[in-house]
Amino acid sequence: MKWFAISNEDAGTAHVHLTGWLGSFGVTARDFERDLGTAERIDLTIDVAGGDVLCALAIHDLLAARKTEALVTDRCWSAGVFAMMGAKRIQALPTSRFLIHPRNP
Repeated sequence: MKWFAISNEDAGTAHVHLTGWLGSFGVTARDFERDLGTAERIDLTIDVAGGDVLCALAIHDLLAARKTEALVTDRCWSAGVFAMMGAKRIQALPTSRFLIHPRNP
């Protein structure tokens, strides 16, 4: 089971949906990169409950290297926020929820 779905219906554009827990089920950021291919533009939707921060940072870098627009459709929690920040443009539905962990003193 993957935490992402990618369709490359349009030439040069990948439609990506991140969901669940990033880096879970033995699926890595390398798997994400392989499936993403060479698309120059990414239309991204996000509903992420968190996950592995190193995986999220790798996703961030992959998204930042391309023309990425993100739409948060529900949750963008914890590691999901790191991945989301790789997008050039970020929008969120009014019902979206974000979670950022507080800094420990």
